[in-house]
Amino acid sequence: MHLLRPQVFGNKFRARSPDNVVDEIEELIEKHNVKEIKFFDDTFTLSEKRVFDICQGIGRLKRKISWSCLARVDNLSKILLKEMKLAGCWQVGLGLESGDETVLKNSKKA
Repeated sequence: MHLLRPQVFGNKFRARSPDNVVDEIEELIEKHNVKEIKFFDDTFTLSEKRVFDICQGIGRLKRKISWSCLARVDNLSKILLKEMKLAGCWQVGLGLESGDETVLKNSKKA
């Protein structure tokens, strides 16, 4: 499994273009026979349009690939999840907060 890392420096978010991401996926498939990719990027779904474009690009590849990613619950929609599934996404890791006020206070999130 190959790890695609985001380009985040300082306080600015600089995402790689969808074409660049899909080109790298295609290279991994063709040169290294990669069958699955995990996007270790907690901002992967920050731009819905970017994810749609990546999914459509993956759909145009000659060979299918399975992939998974990390996401925030507030950056997901039913339409986006359906598109991701069509493009081969089989798992989305979500970060969840506690509903317990004591836990939130102790972790300085309340």
